[in-house]
Amino acid sequence: MPATIPKERIEALTGKKVEIATRGWHHVCGILEGARGERLVVHVAGRELLIDRWAVISMIEAVPEEAEFVK
Repeated sequence: MPATIPKERIEALTGKKVEIATRGWHHVCGILEGARGERLVVHVAGRELLIDRWAVISMIEAVPEEAEFVK
């Protein structure tokens, strides 16, 4: 599947807290560290999480006070 999140969008949000919704109905809130190949690297509560770019439906900047989570 093709990547849905443009590299420019990833670069703009790198280092910021983001909320991500995926095609598998999962929601993630954590710090976006950037991309590794076709995967996003997100730190959630001190753990590294890799998310396929094609699986991302939406990615927005989160408020800094929001708790980090994976649902």
